[in-house]
Amino acid sequence: MIRIITSILLVFLASFAIAQENSSTSEQIGITNTSITDQSGFNNDAFLSQVGNNNFSEIEQVRTNAIAEVTQLGDGHYNDIYQDSYGNDRAFVLQQGTDQTSYVAQESGAGNLADVDQDGNGHNSTIFQRGDIDEAWVFQRGVGNTSIISQDTGPITSKANLLQDGTGHMSTIVQTGAGGHQATVNQTGNMQFSIVCQHGMGNIANVTQSN
Repeated sequence: MIRIITSILLVFLASFAIAQENSSTSEQIGITNTSITDQSGFNNDAFLSQVGNNNFSEIEQVRTNAIAEVTQLGDGHYNDIYQDSYGNDRAFVLQQGTDQTSYVAQESGAGNLADVDQDGNGHNSTIFQRGDIDEAWVFQRGVGNTSIISQDTGPITSKANLLQDGTGHMSTIVQTGAGGHQATVNQTGNMQFSIVCQHGMGNIANVTQSN
């Protein structure tokens, strides 16, 4: 009887260990780089690479099956990823150049995707995702561009695509309701400004500005 109980206990502990398995990989090359990874959920994966000086990255994964991948090349970058949804969120951040800032918060919903690619100097990107299976893409080049994307839709996928190339652009995309929205913003040149707000279901917006 003791052997049977012991066997059952070992199987239970092994299953529990597998269920809690998280993975974290961190690589830092340079001077005064800081990395913080906090995984309190289950089956989460975090990957970080920082090459340069004075870079900071924080990844917090609270629930299940989240993926965060961060690459920072250059100096003075800041990254913060917070994943606390009901599972299967993905966040990818690539920052090159100097003094880029990226903040991604995936909360409440499930299956969201955030992808940030910044190259140049002094860009700021913020993505909030509180819905289900939403997608946000940010691509910024040049100097001092700012973007904000807020998505709180579901159960239909909404997509936000934001491209800014030049100097001093500002863009905000807000998507709420049942979902199915599509917003694309393309700003080139200098000092362009745009706001897109989509509520309800199935709205489409395309903004192109240049000078």
